Amino acid sequence: MNPAARTDHATTLVLMKGPEADATLAAIAASGQDVEVYDEGPYWKLNGKGDIHVDIQTVSEELGAPLTIGRWLVSMSSFVGYAETGESHFTVHAERGGAINRAAPGQ
Repeated sequence: MNPAARTDHATTLVLMKGPEADATLAAIAASGQDVEVYDEGPYWKLNGKGDIHVDIQTVSEELGAPLTIGRWLVSMSSFVGYAETGESHFTVHAERGGAINRAAPGQ
């Protein structure tokens, strides 16, 4: 493996290995996102050239059990990029503007 290839990314998501992480990897793979996965011992390191989006409902379906964003966040140990979270998703954006919620004009 070429070490330079591992730095050619804009976002990173690090997941502690376990059932939630395995389901997350399957959900991301099924979504067609451009993400490279590296085995880092007790962790999975996901590098993306763009945003990395985790849909918690899809992860829950892969897991075969209900999953909340709070429970999923326990398995997410780190990220590089600009985080956006909601009740049903976690996204690491490559650009800052993607993670900023703008108020409607006049508010």
